[in-house]
Amino acid sequence: METKLRTHPTMTVSISFDSVLGVGGGMVLISLAQYLPEGNTFKTLLVMLAPPITMFFKYVCEICSPEINESIRIFRTTRESKGLLKRIDECLKDPGLSGNARLSLMKHRETVKLFVVYNRMERLESLMKPGE
Repeated sequence: METKLRTHPTMTVSISFDSVLGVGGGMVLISLAQYLPEGNTFKTLLVMLAPPITMFFKYVCEICSPEINESIRIFRTTRESKGLLKRIDECLKDPGLSGNARLSLMKHRETVKLFVVYNRMERLESLMKPGE
């Protein structure tokens, strides 16, 4: 995930999530080191290890970011489809619903169910592709 900042009409700065997290992790280590007393070996170790740990956080985020984004997308899609199916079922229970509206809701319900099936098929196919 990348955010573009407009700082000047001719200059654009890109900030990626993994960079922010990496720098944030390094800053946390430096902040922790500041609270340790002078002469503490662990303080020196934290200060020396902050840059490599920052790079490690950035690397892990670069690797995990697509999987995390996909998991979030799947979670949101599942939640929305379940909520929509529940709401459609509630509407179908309404005795005052006209025949045309009931038929339309039933079509929408089937569309949502098919969408869920197609979505899962796409995920399965992507998992079965070699080399990914």
